[in-house]
Amino acid sequence: MLNGMYDSNRKRNVRNEQIFNQFFASYPSDFQKIELKKGEHIVLEDEAFKGVFFIRKGIAIKEVLLKSGKTQGIRLTTKNEFVGALASVNVETYPYDVRCLTDMECYKLSEAVLHQILMIYPMFLYEALQADSYTNYQKMKFITGKVEERIIYNIVELAECFGEKNDQDVWLPKVVTQEILASLSSTTREYVAKILASLKSINILDTKQRHIIVHDLHKLHELIY
Repeated sequence: MLNGMYDSNRKRNVRNEQIFNQFFASYPSDFQKIELKKGEHIVLEDEAFKGVFFIRKGIAIKEVLLKSGKTQGIRLTTKNEFVGALASVNVETYPYDVRCLTDMECYKLSEAVLHQILMIYPMFLYEALQADSYTNYQKMKFITGKVEERIIYNIVELAECFGEKNDQDVWLPKVVTQEILASLSSTTREYVAKILASLKSINILDTKQRHIIVHDLHKLHELIY
């Protein structure tokens, strides 16, 4: 089931890039290039809608503010993703923060070009919303379950979406820190460290040069499914 979701997401990102390239070639003045530094925000939760953004380079995290004042990570954004689609559909504000974990290159779409995209690709925004909803549905299965299952689920998801294969290993990017895993998993950094140590002891993963390295993604997947 998850493999199907990841394949679908990858295909959608390829299609997103094709859509961007098609319209950027025809209407370059309708795309405002925005360069952001690590720690800056593309959009803020409850900020008035200011447009849809296309991520060309870099990784960000979608977060919501909890009543406690802490932030809860939802998921990391991917290259070739459109951000802000939900706010353009049925609400006037953004439902979450999008905070840069790396330096980023984005393009803000004009209202005119967004309208053109929707005219030609009417399912474009729906598919993006559907993908977010399905990802959240999968995550919700683990919200009330064991904390270690949430952590493992997020490692699997991040490995599938962002991992780089090196022989049999999958290397997660350095931005996937214990703090980020804790935020995505609704737990503490200390508990993430405990679970990582447990997984290292059975040789499923390792940590090296600030990377989490998954040795056996299949076995990791089997721990929760």
